Amino acid sequence: MLTQIRYLKINNFLDEEERQWLLNYVFQQKSNFTKSQLIPPDPNKRKSMVLHNWDKEWFVNKLQMLTTPSANILKLSEPKGSIVAQITASNDNDFLSPHPDKTELTNHALTFVYYFHQKPQSFIGGNLVIYELDNQFQFEVIEPTDNSLILFDSRYWHEVLSVRCPSQDFMHSRFTVNGWFNA
Repeated sequence: MLTQIRYLKINNFLDEEERQWLLNYVFQQKSNFTKSQLIPPDPNKRKSMVLHNWDKEWFVNKLQMLTTPSANILKLSEPKGSIVAQITASNDNDFLSPHPDKTELTNHALTFVYYFHQKPQSFIGGNLVIYELDNQFQFEVIEPTDNSLILFDSRYWHEVLSVRCPSQDFMHSRFTVNGWFNA
């Protein structure tokens, strides 16, 4: 029996002023982005740049207002822990291989990905693929739509398909604020 993959998509998550502030902030922070790392490090599983320390309180506050409604819609227990948020820049040939965010080493319950980028969009690809828990052949492919927020169960395996950014200019990257609501 096939089950439906559940994720929640919220269009226009930020108002235009907030979205533009975030984009400008990212451009100003370019020198503070570092190569993303997995534990253990493996360049064959992830390639992107990440900003861990940023002025995120306002963003986290907006996410907290979604905790109860999102958990209810996705039929999950409401996460009661902290929210971890980082900014990721994905440029030419960047990707993230399949993985779940909830493991024996993590306390992640609900994963989120907020998409934003410069207009007009200067990259292609970078789709998020979310796999069904019990059937890797059933999946959803989600395009990185500007100013949209995706939320899903952290147990789902997921990946980011390769990004193509011909200019290789940082400002043309596929940007996300991504992270987790901890249980």
